[in-house]
Amino acid sequence: MTINQRIQSLIVVVLTVTAGSVFFSHCSTEKTGWAHRTFHNVNARFNGYFNAKELMRFDEIDLRETEDNYDELLPVFKGSVEENRQPMLGDMETVIEKCTKVINYHSIEKRGKQYVKWIDNCYFLMGKANYYKSEYVEAHNFFDYVSKKFKDEDSQIPAMLWLARNNLERKRYEDAEKVMRLAESKPKITEEQLITLRLIYADLYIRQKNYLLAIPELRYAKTKTKDKDSKARLTFLLGQLYQKVGEHQNASDKFKEVIEYNRDYRQVFYARIERAMSYSGGYGASSVKDELNDMLVDEKYIEFRDQIYYALAEVALKEGDKEKGIELLKKSASVSQNNNKQKGKSFMKLAKIYFGDLEYQNAQRYYDSTLAFISSEHPEYESTVKLSNNLNELVTQIDIIETQDSLLRVANMPEKERLSLLDDIIEARREKEREEEEFNTQNDFGQNQTAMNQGPKTPGMGGNKWYFYSPTAKGLGASEFKRIWGSRKNEDNWRRSDKSTVQVDFAKDESKSENDSAGVFVNASGDTVKASNDWEQYEYYLKDLPFSEEKKEAANDKIIDAYYELAIIYKEKLEDELKSIETLEKLNSRFPNHKHIVGSYFRLYRMHESVGNSARSEEYKQKILNQFPDSDYAKVIEDPYYLERESELTKEAKKFYEKTYGYYNRELYLQTMRSSQKGIDLYSETDYGPKFELLHALAVGKEKGRKTMISELQTLSNKYDSTEIGKEAAELIAAVQSVEKREQEEKAAEARKEQQEKAKKNTTYNYNPGERHLFVVFLPTGGSANPRTLRIGISNFNRQNYKSSELELQPIQLKPDTQMVSVKDFESGEKAMTYYRTFSNDKIKLAMINQAELPRFVISYSNYATFYKRKDIQEYLKFFNNKYTEFL
Repeated sequence: MTINQRIQSLIVVVLTVTAGSVFFSHCSTEKTGWAHRTFHNVNARFNGYFNAKELMRFDEIDLRETEDNYDELLPVFKGSVEENRQPMLGDMETVIEKCTKVINYHSIEKRGKQYVKWIDNCYFLMGKANYYKSEYVEAHNFFDYVSKKFKDEDSQIPAMLWLARNNLERKRYEDAEKVMRLAESKPKITEEQLITLRLIYADLYIRQKNYLLAIPELRYAKTKTKDKDSKARLTFLLGQLYQKVGEHQNASDKFKEVIEYNRDYRQVFYARIERAMSYSGGYGASSVKDELNDMLVDEKYIEFRDQIYYALAEVALKEGDKEKGIELLKKSASVSQNNNKQKGKSFMKLAKIYFGDLEYQNAQRYYDSTLAFISSEHPEYESTVKLSNNLNELVTQIDIIETQDSLLRVANMPEKERLSLLDDIIEARREKEREEEEFNTQNDFGQNQTAMNQGPKTPGMGGNKWYFYSPTAKGLGASEFKRIWGSRKNEDNWRRSDKSTVQVDFAKDESKSENDSAGVFVNASGDTVKASNDWEQYEYYLKDLPFSEEKKEAANDKIIDAYYELAIIYKEKLEDELKSIETLEKLNSRFPNHKHIVGSYFRLYRMHESVGNSARSEEYKQKILNQFPDSDYAKVIEDPYYLERESELTKEAKKFYEKTYGYYNRELYLQTMRSSQKGIDLYSETDYGPKFELLHALAVGKEKGRKTMISELQTLSNKYDSTEIGKEAAELIAAVQSVEKREQEEKAAEARKEQQEKAKKNTTYNYNPGERHLFVVFLPTGGSANPRTLRIGISNFNRQNYKSSELELQPIQLKPDTQMVSVKDFESGEKAMTYYRTFSNDKIKLAMINQAELPRFVISYSNYATFYKRKDIQEYLKFFNNKYTEFL
């Protein structure tokens, strides 16, 4: 029989059965005769199953065409990325609906045998549809059912493979491996299924970070697959894995293969970038650089210039040309316009280079910039925050030293020289304002925008360190500022500059009008002179200079304290003993009899011993013993067992702590700082060591403000995380932050908040993910968005993606400005969280809600009653974020 004859026969059968469907409209699924079997097989295949399968097929084609994120390790399967599956959700609901109808209307099962051969395929499609919807429990049930119920059907092995993939999503790695071993042992497994199996093994090993085991699995799949797009993609992933295990030459070879496949310009671009990043020094650098430089002038790669410069920087650094590498990293950051991730990456690389070179001020600037661009989800975010805070403290002390030194230097100048300097400053400011006015006059808004996008170098707006207050000039600068630095928090010292030159901030507050009282000051001649708020007058600058002996002594005291604190930061927070030694010795050289002298000797004695400089250590030991024989530091040195006698030392520590605490109670914070620092030096090995640190942090905070206090307490909280001191520090941080928040509120609101806090202590939420849950989202009622419009979006989202779940929408006015919309209900927390993830990833029907990041959470029915009574959204969100992260 020819193919045409077969097709004609099939058409005849289909038409015959279709024509007879009038008589079989109520055809029983209890009978197994030929007519019944044929009717149900044909209708099952060419109605529901065919449509569902085609819908799934087209969606999977779209899924395969989803763009990869080459900045990260590629997923083995694009379908394992929930965001990629978002456009499929509505269609997957339709697939489930159609397959359900096929099973309900056409399944004929007698004595365990299924007479309609498309039923297993429908169950399998329903499993895949639930997987794509992230309904992993339902997907597991369907795949497991097909693999066990239909052992003689072609759907068994595919169901087993998808069951393994589904287990990977649920982090049930052992279960996944068991299923894969069983599938592998099946004699009827095809070559295509074997390829999929090896890919699932690779996915398993990558999720477990066992990259060496994943590599041979991917190599096998890449060799066997015939699809060139798949070959190129798997080759790229192989290159990434070779990078992970440090096999840079193999990585380079794989990325070169990707380039030769030439399947997609983005893929080729990233392959070239990664090939450059795989360069490990030696020969071949010139060809890599030539290729990257060619890309710089290629118009189709213009949007990727920041990444190209970064790759060139990596090559330069591997060649040992650090200066060139730094220059290229700065170019990478400056040309990056919309790629905050790359900008943050470039800043972080610069920060690490400078930190490694012990150039802490430069490192601080770039760590600070890094935090403006990297996400809080970045794996190095927390460590970067901590290091940036430590460097901020360090730079603060350096600023104090340099500012006070500059003020003293200018105050000590001959009057003629000093006034000449002020003339230069005033004239420079006049010139800058003239240039700004001329620039503003010649350019309208649109021209200014264009000029800013091209990076104008307006005279006076670049290297000059004197701040200007022209609103027009600030407006012009905003566009260029945002292009280079992005949206930055409005605060002092957002981005520090080089302080190596004389820089004196004479005017602390230029916001006052010229009519405000500027006070008086004593000038160099000892005369009392009226200060000025007019920046064109000398008195505007002279008022801050330390002319009197009293002011000079105060300035020197600030320098001494800053040097000593700087040395402690180098040692304790940056673990740089050599820099700490250098700082203390510089302090002692400048101020031989300063107030911290014995403490500095003791620190130098210990640090020189630590770095192996026994001669210098002995020198400082003798200085303490000879010059300060009655000091506690001398006692510690003279008695080798002094610290080992814990009970005696603890008694002394307790007595000294009570004395120090007395200073704190009497609000003698400077004395508390000195005494507690001494306590840290002497009694750090007792239980009182952390207490002295806490007291020191509190005293520093009282002297320097809440921001410094929080930073000091945060360091303690991290250092003593699991101890009482760590908990107390964390509680104090919360208390300080709470105070700051309360001070911003009105007294009435503050009183209500205190009542709510009391109510919180009386009740708690219970975590029970096995309970039935609701999903809750909060819509604003006073803004531009209409809550009804937002609810319609939710309703449409549910209708398209969760039609079979029959979810209900219930809006309630929670507060005058907040409407609470509940979606109910879900049989468990896990199912509710699946909905939560899908809801949060929708960028079409729920765009207005998700772009505004409106609060949402899932909540059990038992907790819902408590929440509704208290109506504290932030309180429950804390509970939710703490407890439900396992499902994210």
